Amino acid sequence: MRWASRLLIVALAGATCACGSMRPTRQQEWVLTKFRQCQSETNAINVNLDRGLPDGTYYTSVAQTQTDYNRLVACMKDDEASLRMYRREAAAGTGWAMASLGAFYETGRGGLEKDETEAVAWYRRGVETGDGLAMANLGNFYMTGRGGVQRDDAEAARGVFLAELGRRDEARTHFGRALGLARTTPERRLMAQRLAALSSESR
Repeated sequence: MRWASRLLIVALAGATCACGSMRPTRQQEWVLTKFRQCQSETNAINVNLDRGLPDGTYYTSVAQTQTDYNRLVACMKDDEASLRMYRREAAAGTGWAMASLGAFYETGRGGLEKDETEAVAWYRRGVETGDGLAMANLGNFYMTGRGGVQRDDAEAARGVFLAELGRRDEARTHFGRALGLARTTPERRLMAQRLAALSSESR
């Protein structure tokens, strides 16, 4: 039997990655890492991960009954299981896990209390690894002055954020959306123009 499932979230060796020689996407890394964890936690040894697509769609097959599959899929959708994975991977130095952990603190998911200061701390750690989403999310905190960060439009646009946004499509996309939703001040309109210029230069 075979199923295709769509991930509910915004993220390796031993499973098939439909990405050729390219680096796996954040969604593929999420699927492959979470699948291994859930397979172990639910003892779903009869369920195999056949393929993970760049958009986070994954294909599985099961050797016997659907019971193992149902347990594994429930685990894949479980925020608390994701939180355990993010903590483990972040402790190992994985940037996308740091960014995801920051997002859980920012929104209060996975049983965590909402804590924007802790979210900023994890985004900063993610930035140090070069993670694009961490850069974009930390930039948003500078734009709004939350999480113990003083609002500073210039800081949100310049330095490491602006430099990295010019080279990282993922960060540019997320940060660009934020700017598109909040072009209400001359400073933010200027950031949008500079971001667009960087986008053109990086093509």
